[in-house]
Amino acid sequence: MLKICIIESHQSPFIENCIESLRLNTQIPFDLKLFKEGESRESTLNNVLSEMAGMDILVVADDILFTKGWDQALLTHWKENRILGFSMTYPGGEIIQDRGYRLISIDGVVRSDAIDRGLKVKSVSPFEYEPRTSMTGCFQAIPASVSRRLNQFPLEGSNRLGELLYHSIAIKQGFEVGVVGHFLEHHAKSTKQNPNKKLSSESYLYEKDLWTKVTQDFRLDELITTEITREISQHLNDWFDMPGLIYGAGTITEFLASRNDIKLHHLCSGLLEEDGIKFLGNSISYKDNIDWTITKRVLITVEGKEEFIAQDLKNFSQNITIHAVKIIRTEDVHYYDIFEIK
Repeated sequence: MLKICIIESHQSPFIENCIESLRLNTQIPFDLKLFKEGESRESTLNNVLSEMAGMDILVVADDILFTKGWDQALLTHWKENRILGFSMTYPGGEIIQDRGYRLISIDGVVRSDAIDRGLKVKSVSPFEYEPRTSMTGCFQAIPASVSRRLNQFPLEGSNRLGELLYHSIAIKQGFEVGVVGHFLEHHAKSTKQNPNKKLSSESYLYEKDLWTKVTQDFRLDELITTEITREISQHLNDWFDMPGLIYGAGTITEFLASRNDIKLHHLCSGLLEEDGIKFLGNSISYKDNIDWTITKRVLITVEGKEEFIAQDLKNFSQNITIHAVKIIRTEDVHYYDIFEIK
């Protein structure tokens, strides 16, 4: 019988919908066990592995929504030497969150790349199963043969990267990691419920130093699959010629600032914890602290949330022109372009 371990996150708003979707969309027998989220996701996963030692298990965060046929897809591709994940969409099932992750080198820096993020499900070629470097950590099928040898998720992941580090160790020890093509829906919020803001924040500024350290300590460069170069369209470069507001303090803004002078522009964030922090020589302002009466131009650099952010900004002002960055990905080039959100 399939052992399903669901992690109930702090003050979870998702748990009931997760369990309901499981019961509605599962045909095979299963045994369900709930685990309360601990200090961090890594410590919670280690508790799961300890209590379920010697068993084949499925570990699921409560922000996952199961979809019809998921169990047959799991059984079809289950192997004793394989950690298995699923492709994910954002809630609603139309836009891809990822079809697994790979490690790439972008201009010589190791990065984690969410495959097909932001694309529509109908626009991509389907597949049954493909090997990956990692997958969404909120859904992992872990055979007993794997957990007996790897019974600890590295705490160095700090509520963010433990699953990726665990998968990297597994691959180096000869196990396989991969995802099936079947899509589940994922809110991507369970670890963000942690009351410790340094463990739950989505801020790139919190994660940047952590990523640099674990990349070195766990030798993630050994798992790079592709060398990527980046290019910027002239239309995107032209946006920087006039003063405006850049919404987002992450890797996209960091890259654009390496090719353009951003001193003329304000930096804005939707994360309160970033308010007042210096980034690229500019001070970040929380969105509620911006004077929207004098703001005319906005460039959104947060991938995958462009429409949501644009709608939020329209509540502040109807008189702003909103553009967003669009990344067109090929096998060895990421091309940064711009589009307007009406």
